[in-house]
Amino acid sequence: MPSLKDLAKECGVSVATVSKALNDQPDISAATRERMHAAARRMGYLPNAAARAVKTNRTYNRGVLFVDERAERPDPRIFFCRAGQLQGGSRKARL
Repeated sequence: MPSLKDLAKECGVSVATVSKALNDQPDISAATRERMHAAARRMGYLPNAAARAVKTNRTYNRGVLFVDERAERPDPRIFFCRAGQLQGGSRKARL
């Protein structure tokens, strides 16, 4: 899995330039931005969600609680969604 450093080395620019280009910052030219996006696609770069969560203090996770009210004792199950994907969790909530 390539990192921002790998992209920067491949494109001959700084890590900061790659980061700004991938985040569509206005101080990066359109040509440079497109070159960074193309290199990221070619190399298979995906942002590190954990690193982004630390930096932005947001995880973008959503919790959904399902409860079977017919059961004698509730057995809630929690599922986490990120960017429209359902990641099956079967973690029992503490009651």
